[in-house]
Amino acid sequence: LNLALYDDKRRFIGLQTVAAASRSQVHEFNSTIDITLAELGTKMRRALQDGEIVFFEDVQAEADLSPRLKIWRENEPIIASCVIPLRSQGRVLGLLSLNTISGTPNYTDSDWRLFHTLTNQVGGMSYGLLLAHEAEQNMRSFQRLAHSKALVSHIAGQMQQQPDIAGILDLTVSELGRALGARRARIRLAAPAVAAPSTPEHEAER
Repeated sequence: LNLALYDDKRRFIGLQTVAAASRSQVHEFNSTIDITLAELGTKMRRALQDGEIVFFEDVQAEADLSPRLKIWRENEPIIASCVIPLRSQGRVLGLLSLNTISGTPNYTDSDWRLFHTLTNQVGGMSYGLLLAHEAEQNMRSFQRLAHSKALVSHIAGQMQQQPDIAGILDLTVSELGRALGARRARIRLAAPAVAAPSTPEHEAER
């Protein structure tokens, strides 16, 4: 059971495994895979972006699928897989992967009803977690923005008390260095452009 991870700009950055189990036992929780959309492969992207249920009859033969997605625990190769999107409120929030490491998959109608119920319930719960995570990200963004505005206001106020341009530059570089935690900071001023002297030909044209 994997939840999709995104950065502040809604760019996909990986998958978080929140539950993994075999027929006999539950395995890892909260492991994260940093992976790109390209590494996911064509079929996995369809599941994540378009909400399609996709099948892998031969996982190892999928050339564009990341090698990290071709193994189960302890490097056991996955033979076949069915990937079902977790959806809620029109969004795909993650993926339920049903992997086979021996034999061939043979799901009954009862199995499919169970999968459908499970993905609907987990999708609904995941949506609540997603909203909480996005609210936390928004709060951090507001805090960074407020801090930036306060810093600019502070520097502007200090500038008004400086007697000359040298004092303003010294103040600016020291405050920026302190805000960024830099050991050294420097402002480089470009020399003003100087027009090239006119040539005799140009003078004749004028």
